Amino acid sequence: MPVLAWTIGAPELLLILALVLILFGAGRLPQVFSQLGSAMKNFRDAQREDVDSIDVGPSPSSKRISDDAADAEELSERARERERA
Repeated sequence: MPVLAWTIGAPELLLILALVLILFGAGRLPQVFSQLGSAMKNFRDAQREDVDSIDVGPSPSSKRISDDAADAEELSERARERERA
């Protein structure tokens, strides 16, 4: 069975760089890479902001546990009242 993994080596990077030079020209190359860098930074910032905006509240199981604790406290109080009577 053939291995489907493909990695980018030096020849592939040189080919990509040559295509970019042909498409955009040497004069616009710094501008293109600057825009690419700012786009990547904006993407990372938006991703970080999205992760920070997720509200992680109490899980349903923690509510159930607190309800169980309240029930246990109520049962204990009833038992104490029976002991007093």
